[in-house]
Amino acid sequence: MKRLINAAIITSFVVVATLFLTQCFENVRAIDAEPSLTFIPDKQYPDWKDCDYKVGSRICDVKLIDQYDQYWQLYDHHGSIIVLDISAMWCVPCQAAASNMQAEQDAYQNDNVIFATILLQDLVGQPPTLEGIQMWANVFDLTTSPVLMGDISLVDPKGIKGFDVDVFPTILIIDRDMHIVRHMDGFDQPLLRLWVEDLILEN
Repeated sequence: MKRLINAAIITSFVVVATLFLTQCFENVRAIDAEPSLTFIPDKQYPDWKDCDYKVGSRICDVKLIDQYDQYWQLYDHHGSIIVLDISAMWCVPCQAAASNMQAEQDAYQNDNVIFATILLQDLVGQPPTLEGIQMWANVFDLTTSPVLMGDISLVDPKGIKGFDVDVFPTILIIDRDMHIVRHMDGFDQPLLRLWVEDLILEN
């Protein structure tokens, strides 16, 4: 029964997503939104005020609600490699990425790698709800791979006060010292694995 329900939900994802397929790789810089991601003061890392969202920089802290209705904070995972998938629910390539996230999380668990997703829009382009990210997690069997509730205000075209997102999905790889080392537009699983394994070897 659960499989039938999940299949029905996935079908609805695909039907709605098809309507938005032409948008999936369009430039999202045109969205006029005030970025809301800023440095979160943290007693553990008092000197990490020089941060932004560009490759080579230390990423600013992020604190969002996950699929278990708990706060998930990026800096809590200092020392881990983090693959951060920034997606929208209507986006078909984002769904392809989501279908691989838990398997990747399981494959690299012993290497202290975290595969997390921030959802910025729901199926109709609105900010996702808790119920929406929980449905996403259930459909794609994301249990230990965090799914986080964001919105489009987390995007900054300059990559200073928010994520530099041109297309969905945008995937960032963050090293163990919270520096952004890779930026991927779209989803290329073999290349993503290569980048992750290279970073594991370096650390």
